[in-house]
Amino acid sequence: MTPDLQSLPPEARDLWSLLAFFAPAPLPLTLLAAWPDHAQGLAALRSSGLVEERGDEIIAAMDEQQREEVRSALEPDPRKYFAVRAVEMAGEAFVYDEHDPATWPGAELVLPHAMAASDHAYYLESAHQCTSRVFHYTGLFLLHRSQLGQAELRLRRALQLGKKLYGLAHPNVAVFRTNLANLGLAKGDYNLAERQTRGALEIHEKTYGPDHPATLASIASLAQILHARGDLQAAAHYGQRALEGCLVALGPDHATVALHASNLGHILKQMGDLDGALHYARMALDISERVFGLDHPSVADFASGAGAILQEKGDLAGALTYTERALRIDESSYGPDHPQIAVRANNLGQVLRAQGNLDGAQRYTERALAIATRHHPPDHPTVRIIAGNLTVIRAEAPASP
Repeated sequence: MTPDLQSLPPEARDLWSLLAFFAPAPLPLTLLAAWPDHAQGLAALRSSGLVEERGDEIIAAMDEQQREEVRSALEPDPRKYFAVRAVEMAGEAFVYDEHDPATWPGAELVLPHAMAASDHAYYLESAHQCTSRVFHYTGLFLLHRSQLGQAELRLRRALQLGKKLYGLAHPNVAVFRTNLANLGLAKGDYNLAERQTRGALEIHEKTYGPDHPATLASIASLAQILHARGDLQAAAHYGQRALEGCLVALGPDHATVALHASNLGHILKQMGDLDGALHYARMALDISERVFGLDHPSVADFASGAGAILQEKGDLAGALTYTERALRIDESSYGPDHPQIAVRANNLGQVLRAQGNLDGAQRYTERALAIATRHHPPDHPTVRIIAGNLTVIRAEAPASP
C-alpha cells in the first residue's frame, strides 16, 4: 500500500513523488543535489520511516508496485513535471567516459535510475532532448559492458528521438547512428552496422566535408565493418584513408590515431602483411601509452593486438609478454569475471599452447570458457571459439598415467 503522505510537509510529498520515477535501488545522494529543499524533504521522510540513509545513498521504502501507484495518482501535468525533473537530474548525475575508468563506478550506481527515469519520460513524451541523451549514454555504458540486448533498445530509442528532435541530417543523429552501428558490429549484425555507418558518413560529409575528424571517424568505422565482412581490400583502402587524414587533422599523439593505426594493423594481418601489421600495431601501442599511461584498457587492446601478430610471426616469447600484459591490465580495470577477461585468457592459452605449455594453456582456456559461458549463450561465437580451443588442447595433452 502507498503510505498516507498528507501529514507530511509539501517538500517531503514532492520528494516522494520524484523518487517514484527512479528505480527501486539504492540511490546516490548526489543525484538529488539539484532538487529544491531535498535535505528538508529527506529529513521528513526519514523521520517517518519512509527513507533510510546508508552512507552516501538512500533507500526508499517503495517497491515498484508502490512507485507505479504514486505515479498513477499524479495528475497529468505534475506527472510530466516529475518525469522531466527525474530524467534531467539522472542525466546530470550519469557521468560516463569509456576511456576514463574513474567514471565507471559512479555511472554504475546511477545507471538503474537513469534507465528508469528515461523510460518514464519516453512513455510520457517528455524532455525529449535530455531523454535522448540519457538513452544514448546509458546505451553506450551497457554496450561496453556487453549487455547488448538492453543496449540496443536504448540506442535505438536515442536515434528515434534524435531524428524527431534534430531532423534526419543533423550531426547528433550521425552520432546516434554511429553508436547503433557499433552495437551491430558487436552482435555480428553487419547489415545494421554498415547501414547506420553509411548514414552517419553521409551526414558528416555534407555537414563538415571530406577531411573533418568526424567524417574520417565514419570512414574508419566503415573500414572496420568491411573488415568484419571479409572485404579486405576495401577495408584497407578506407582504413588507410582514415589514418592518413587523422594524422593531418589531429596530430600523431592522439587516441583516435592510435585506434585507426591498430585497426589498419588488424586488416593487414588478415591480408598476410605481418610486417606492415606489426608496424601499425606498435604505432598504436606507443601512442596509447603516451596518451593514457601504461595501465589503461586501451593499452591492453593494443598490446593484445601486437601479441597476436608476434605469435603469427613465430615470436612466441614476445607474444607471451604482450598477451600477459593485456590480461593483467584488464583484470585490474574490469575485475576477474568480465567478458573481456575471457578473450584475454583464451588468447594467453593459445600462446602457451604454441609454446608447448599445455597445462598452462588448458588452465587459462578453462578459465576463459567458464567466464564466457556465464555471460553468453552456448551458441555465442566467443563461447564456440573458446570451447573449440579447449577441445584441441585437451586432445593434445598427454594422457594421465
